[in-house]
Amino acid sequence: MSHSRKRVQRPIQITGEGLMNHAMIEALTAVAAARTPWDTFHALTQARELLGDEADDYWPLLESIARRQTEIEQLERLAGSDPMTGVGNRRTFGRALDREVARYGRSGDPFAVILLDLDDLKGRNDTLGHAAGDAAIMAVANVCQEAVRSTDVVARLGGDEFALLLAGSNLAGAWAFAERLRERVEEVTIDHMPLRVSLGVAAVADGMDGDAVLASADAALYRDKAARKAEDEDVAEVSCDAAMSA
Repeated sequence: MSHSRKRVQRPIQITGEGLMNHAMIEALTAVAAARTPWDTFHALTQARELLGDEADDYWPLLESIARRQTEIEQLERLAGSDPMTGVGNRRTFGRALDREVARYGRSGDPFAVILLDLDDLKGRNDTLGHAAGDAAIMAVANVCQEAVRSTDVVARLGGDEFALLLAGSNLAGAWAFAERLRERVEEVTIDHMPLRVSLGVAAVADGMDGDAVLASADAALYRDKAARKAEDEDVAEVSCDAAMSA
């Protein structure tokens, strides 16, 4: 009757050249994974500690990898930014919206979307010139960016339309924030012509995907724009009647 001997697994020991190769792999992995200047600095510092006396031999390679990763990060950031205003673009907003929808499906964490439209941009361009119109767009972007939290997303969807994604916000809270945002935007005057914006707000609910949330916000934006136009017409009519009776 034969007895099989149980194999004893011994810990693997890396020594000499193998240890250096292992350290090199760790150093390369850390530098290649860096995504911010601080990450790169930390990764290069870690690489020097891992490689010890051999660091100088590999340093040109590590710096080259670090520069390439920084360039890639810059390109990715540019691809997700609006070139005029520096806020996110439609692509960035779509990705953020998809993430929030997925998070809502997993944990029920709420979020809301605000659509903001700069009123009568064409009239501003025709009256004051396109430079004034561009200044108005950039002013709206700056106000939005200054108003949000780090967890929120601001994006220019195109033309005079902006979108904000408010993580953790319900409909009532988002509308309150939107009205405060409107007040701040409409305090801005460019070439003696104040800015005016229309707003639409929607919050995620069961059964809604990103497109449905945007559609709901867009419908609210249309209603707000129509209501403000009606108010302007009423004011104009009252002013006309007053002038005629004077």
